[in-house]
Amino acid sequence: MVADAHGGTYEALRTLGEAKAALAIYDLDTISWPTNGHEGCGMYFERQPTGSGIAGGMGGGELRPGPWIHVEFEKLGLADAIRDVLAGRRDPIA
Repeated sequence: MVADAHGGTYEALRTLGEAKAALAIYDLDTISWPTNGHEGCGMYFERQPTGSGIAGGMGGGELRPGPWIHVEFEKLGLADAIRDVLAGRRDPIA
């Protein structure tokens, strides 16, 4: 997935379904850019081998066996909330 130039991976979102994944993306986009009205926010899919880099803004992302969370979201203390959403234990992130 890519949310407004955030690099990330689809693998972690596959079990959520497209609707819940889109809500997670909108949550992250709102947290990152609260005044942009989700301009440029979208979900994109690529097939890449594990360990590959995924191009995107803020340095892109890394395809891993488990969820990859951008360091900026970790710094905001959102890593556990994001993991809980990905695991289906909670809705929205924020």
